[in-house]
Amino acid sequence: AKQVVRDHHGRLPTDEAALRSLPGIGPATVAGIRAFAWNLPAAYLETNVRSAFLHTFFSRRRKVLDLEIRRLIELTCDRRNPREWYYALLDYGVMIKKRYGNPNRRSAHYARQSPFKGSDRELRGKIVQLLLKKSHTEDRIKKITGVGNLKLHYVLNRMHEEGFIRKYKKVLFLASDAQPLETRKT
Repeated sequence: AKQVVRDHHGRLPTDEAALRSLPGIGPATVAGIRAFAWNLPAAYLETNVRSAFLHTFFSRRRKVLDLEIRRLIELTCDRRNPREWYYALLDYGVMIKKRYGNPNRRSAHYARQSPFKGSDRELRGKIVQLLLKKSHTEDRIKKITGVGNLKLHYVLNRMHEEGFIRKYKKVLFLASDAQPLETRKT
């Protein structure tokens, strides 16, 4: 966000190269921003789009490369209204998974995601929910979540390094907040 404000006057760029220069933005996110934010044609390949193409064009093949799917996406993308095209593909991909199972298992790039329950992702979500309501110490977060010291400390350190949370006198708060809620003057 800081780079967008500094280099692009607070507006996401439409240019593919400019979007790719932003930290943490890869090809799928670039294509998603171009298609959904700007309604520009882009080869947007994500799990439900992949499902739609695997089911429709590669129903009998295994180990299909994303490169093959991306070529078809580029050829079939609606140039006048890519946003609506992708909305339809996303819905179609969801329907396929419900009706026929997950065709993504036939992708050469398929990797089963680890379970959410008990994962770092789940803990991060709980921490964000807590800090949205009010600031907390690490000890208080430990009591509320029931997570052990090592795991909690690791996740909190990662969230701090990534810029999601900050610490002020042992109090943790979301980085989007200027200061801990308890110290603000009303």
